[in-house]
Amino acid sequence: MILDVVVVVLIFFLLGYIFGKRIGREEGLEIGRTSLALTLRQQSYEQGYCVICRETLLDHKREITSIESTPPSS
Repeated sequence: MILDVVVVVLIFFLLGYIFGKRIGREEGLEIGRTSLALTLRQQSYEQGYCVICRETLLDHKREITSIESTPPSS
């Protein structure tokens, strides 16, 4: 009788651990995905170039200003 109760309690603890670990992993992945964009942007500004494509920020600003100064074609 006591052994049955102990086994049932251990099974519930094990199920709680498994579900808690799964939910925690999913939440951690979601937080990581949302913070990745901000982290990449911060690193790019600190280093002076895009950490993905290695384009410098000055080249990117020149490209934007050249696009903005070009009159629209009709």
